[in-house]
Amino acid sequence: MLEEKALGKIAEDLECHGGVSYISTQERGHDDRFSKEEWDNYYWLGWDYMHSGDFVPSHSKEMNDAFFKIKRILPKKWTLEDVEKEVHEVISSFKTLLKEQ
Repeated sequence: MLEEKALGKIAEDLECHGGVSYISTQERGHDDRFSKEEWDNYYWLGWDYMHSGDFVPSHSKEMNDAFFKIKRILPKKWTLEDVEKEVHEVISSFKTLLKEQ
C-alpha cells in the first residue's frame, strides 16, 4: 500500500470530473463481508458530479436556467452511462499510476 503522500500525487494526476476529492488507503467503518486484512488492501477514491455547470435535479428549473443565463452554456446532465464510463476510465488510470510508483 502506498503512503498518503504518494496517493495525493496520484490524485493530482487522475483526470475525473471536478478532480478527486477523496483518496485514502483506509475508509472509516468496516464491512463484515470482508476480513480486516482484505479491507486494508483497498484504495478509496471519491469525486462528485455536482459542480458549477452541472445540472442539479434538486435545484429548481429557475436555478438551472439562471446558470444558463450567466454562463451561456447548458448545465450538463450526467447520465448513469456517463458516470459508469468515467468510473471505468478512472480505475484504469489509477491502476496504471499505481504500477508507475
